[in-house]
Amino acid sequence: MRKSVLRAFLAIRDSPASVRELAERLDVSYSEASRLAKALISLELASKERGKLRVAPKAKAALLAKLSRRYDILRLLSGARERVLRAMLKAKSIRELQRSLGLSRSTLARHLAQLAETGAIKVNGRIELDPDLELYLKILEEEEEALSVEPYATVHYRGAFILKSVPAGMPAKGSLTAFSLFPAYGIQVYSPLDYYIQPEAEVSIEEVLVHALACSRDPRDKMLCAIFYLKNKSRIDDRRALLNAARMGLTREWISLKSYVEGSEVEGYPSLSELAEAASLYGVRVALPTSPEAALELLEQLASKLDGEATCYLIGGLNLMLRGLKKSTRDIDIMVESRVELELLKKALAKLGYQVAYSNSSTLCVKHGMPRFDIYLKMVDHSYKLTRRAAEESELKQIGKLKLKLLPLEDIALQKAVAGRERDIADLASIAPLIDQEKLLRALEEQEQALGKPICKSLLKALQTLQEEYGIKLRVLRKLTAHTIEHVISAMREPFTPAQLARELGIPSYKVRYRAEKLLKQGKLTKVEGRYMKLENLNP
Repeated sequence: MRKSVLRAFLAIRDSPASVRELAERLDVSYSEASRLAKALISLELASKERGKLRVAPKAKAALLAKLSRRYDILRLLSGARERVLRAMLKAKSIRELQRSLGLSRSTLARHLAQLAETGAIKVNGRIELDPDLELYLKILEEEEEALSVEPYATVHYRGAFILKSVPAGMPAKGSLTAFSLFPAYGIQVYSPLDYYIQPEAEVSIEEVLVHALACSRDPRDKMLCAIFYLKNKSRIDDRRALLNAARMGLTREWISLKSYVEGSEVEGYPSLSELAEAASLYGVRVALPTSPEAALELLEQLASKLDGEATCYLIGGLNLMLRGLKKSTRDIDIMVESRVELELLKKALAKLGYQVAYSNSSTLCVKHGMPRFDIYLKMVDHSYKLTRRAAEESELKQIGKLKLKLLPLEDIALQKAVAGRERDIADLASIAPLIDQEKLLRALEEQEQALGKPICKSLLKALQTLQEEYGIKLRVLRKLTAHTIEHVISAMREPFTPAQLARELGIPSYKVRYRAEKLLKQGKLTKVEGRYMKLENLNP
């Protein structure tokens, strides 16, 4: 095993860590820590829970942790020494060991001397292994044997298990998965290949889909994954599917698939019209999104039916589409400032054949085969409120009696970050390079004041996802982290430790400690037995 992976294991052995904390403990870059984290997970030495890496609940990981407390595993198990140790399991003598490894006598003697220095083996004419080390090595041997593949197999993924394909009908170890199980879920597929997971395992519907995504090699394969999802949407647990994708390093691919099935054109996938045509063969109806041309035509029709002038603020996908940043949208989301304008729009839509489906936090107007209109009055889902600054900075487009105002990109980014759905994060990734980051922070502070509640945790989580899954790091992340820490601290009613808040926010604990110490010096916090608390929470 590589020394770097062993060091990473040692770094999380006694204390779980986020990828950022792992980078700090190892003094490596975030991207290197991310690679090491994926290596530990793929080797089943670590698992990730609530954003933290911890020793996996597996016999192999427990044995390695036990050995690491007894011996220097960096000297014992790194590089070629692991190969020498594994050969000892079968060799009955040093001569036989030398023959099986193909090493010179002097080279083998050097390896044995170095291994003996660790205390894990004894060489007295014969070789004696520490019982725990022997058991650990046997597990490695069993895993390797289980993960050896047929000479005619193509490996699509190798980690804690193998995903592979073989020519249809050829014998193979493992259990069928991916496209080979699509017929069991109503998607008949004729393929020259059979797909397997190795070793044998029961495969959930979420795993079938994620495995197919991992094995997809062209747009047609990806489209079949989309049809599978749409056909079985009610049976698929999105959260479980995302976790499976994350374990295989496919988070971004999962987000792309979700964006596609929710009506966005996605690079590497067939057009949505092709999806609709193919899905119909499986009894799946796909509602095609609205193109920019169709949306403008519909808005012109709406303007012609208005009895008076109305100002609409464009939010969501339509805003991005009219800026040329998105190819299509399924819904037309708009916001108005007065109930008078809301009634004008409802009457105009009624003249176009639309009906009010419901009226609650928004008014939803629908018409079969046409885009839905979702109309908000001053506020979007209790998470975004129209402010004077946003209204003044909006870009105006006039269509007859209809004044269309495009909210600033920073406000759109804020809305999408708070929504936090896969398609919203994908949209956020596409507009991130165009955002004025200082304006984004000002928009956040303005919204928190207007709403009377913090939304900074949602924005922080969204920007963390951008960095981790899309490699997009915004400079404002540092200021946002500080802002969020102070907001969370201000809401604390009980004593807390930096580690507590760091776990909640998915950030290194030293950043929380730094802000807490700053507030301590300002007299806003006190410290008792290593825990911080607000002065007003002290009992009189």
